[in-house]
Amino acid sequence: MKSEFVVIAVVVSVLAVAVLLVLWLQKPDPLAVAVVEGLAERQVASAPPAVPPPAPLAVQSPAPARPLEPMSASLLFGFDRAELGTAEAAKLDRLLAGLHAKAVRVEAIGHADRIGPEAYNLRLSQRRADAVKAYLVKKEIDPGAVRTSAKGEREPVSGDACVDMGPQVRRNVGLVECLQPDRRVELTVLGAI
Repeated sequence: MKSEFVVIAVVVSVLAVAVLLVLWLQKPDPLAVAVVEGLAERQVASAPPAVPPPAPLAVQSPAPARPLEPMSASLLFGFDRAELGTAEAAKLDRLLAGLHAKAVRVEAIGHADRIGPEAYNLRLSQRRADAVKAYLVKKEIDPGAVRTSAKGEREPVSGDACVDMGPQVRRNVGLVECLQPDRRVELTVLGAI
């Protein structure tokens, strides 16, 4: 029985050594791991860069230019004057600062109040529109992009507010002040050319 016991002990010992050997072989050696990782890094670093697969062929049109939102301003003028005042020039400068491109279409429509002869007021309203155009050209807006026209006294904005204020003459200071909104240039920036 003793010989059987010795055989079993030897078999168990051999199995234990075999299990330990398998476990030892599965446990990575830190030095071996460092060497293997270093080789892998060198191979990755020396490998040519990966080329991405070609993009699928698709016809793409360029993004459409975003149209410029219409902008407008009403520029007021003094009685019987066609010169752009300082405050109105500043208003025009603020409008121009909002433009992202110099290639725009601009419409300047001159107006006049009802004091004076109609033919004179039509010419005066054209001079006002031309004064605004000259200012825009001075600010590097293409002269061909600015269209001017004159309405004279035909489109007042004062409405009935100035009715029955006495004689329609220059000396009637109250009427001249009341009609101020009618002495204007309506400026509209229509968008890119």
